[in-house]
Amino acid sequence: MVAVRRSAISLTSVVALIIASAPGAWAHTVSNSAYPYRSAADCHYGESLIDHGTQNRGFSYNLRRSLQGGSASQCSAQFLRPAGSLRISTVVEKQLPNQTWATCFESSVAYNGGQAWELAQAYQGFVTACGAGNYRVRARGAHYFQGEWRGGAVFSGQHYLNASQPV
Repeated sequence: MVAVRRSAISLTSVVALIIASAPGAWAHTVSNSAYPYRSAADCHYGESLIDHGTQNRGFSYNLRRSLQGGSASQCSAQFLRPAGSLRISTVVEKQLPNQTWATCFESSVAYNGGQAWELAQAYQGFVTACGAGNYRVRARGAHYFQGEWRGGAVFSGQHYLNASQPV
């Protein structure tokens, strides 16, 4: 039997940590979850979050899970993938005056180093570099199965962040 270590980080635990560490911070979090890929054999689940973070410098979070089930509506079982077959990357975007979005921060693509069904990324401090404004997280991820990458982006929703205003 192969031992699998599941990541202890989930969107629920991140939100709980934010609430516990900064009273009232829950009102300053925007998040979303979705299944950017579903089939009868497998599904790809994603969570995306943006928050004020420590000292109001911005915090982003991206969680990806590879799942399987008997049908697309029942994808809930962990789908262990071999090393190199889960990928994740995070893009933090800032809204421009013309209502388009520009990249403020983009992570490199990360892959699972061993057998896993879940990957997560978290970043903090991007508001200091890009200034106050509306931000969103474009959380990207996929798993490799049957000769193709299956997944897609999940957007957090937009949130106004201002590095000079304490939370």
